Amino acid sequence: MADNYRLFSCSLDHLTDEEATWCAQLLETLAYKDEADFDWKMLAAGDGKQLWIYSEGSGDTNHVLEFVQHFLRNFRSTGCWSMAWADTCSKPRIGEFSGGAAFVAADRIKYILANDWAYRKEQAFASSARKLVGCQIVQQGADDPPPGMATYEVYTYAFVLKWIEAHLNDVPGWRLLPIFDGDVQAPVFIPADGLISIGS
Repeated sequence: MADNYRLFSCSLDHLTDEEATWCAQLLETLAYKDEADFDWKMLAAGDGKQLWIYSEGSGDTNHVLEFVQHFLRNFRSTGCWSMAWADTCSKPRIGEFSGGAAFVAADRIKYILANDWAYRKEQAFASSARKLVGCQIVQQGADDPPPGMATYEVYTYAFVLKWIEAHLNDVPGWRLLPIFDGDVQAPVFIPADGLISIGS
């Protein structure tokens, strides 16, 4: 059995007495309603007060972000705030460690999760790194190749150009199945009245 935790430690700084009182009263109310799943303490600071927001074991960052946005709307409508957190696990399970960060303003909340960001980068890299290695020729509206050609044979782009030029008048049109590193992709239609460029 493993436990997952979301850990963070951040603060709202330079609070006036009015702001500090408002925060404390609202947080006590939210805690009573179980709508403030995080820890907090009001601290004295040299230029006002500081609200320390943290998670002792695990906390709900959505509750934090909603609270801070409510504060900004009431006191600092032109201001902004940010936080970061770590997602951990009590056992070294693959895929159970991550983290994130969020930006908050009175009219928006934007956030990013580390594992989602890494996954999108991997997918983008894989797509950009794929190389066109050849094409498969099939008739319009069919998935079968022309007569005499093997179903799964891959032809070079130069061969395809010559073949289509010689067969433009045989049928209304042909289409190519581009082959990227051995994987058949969505078909590219080759109109009977001209050629299109692929691989660019």
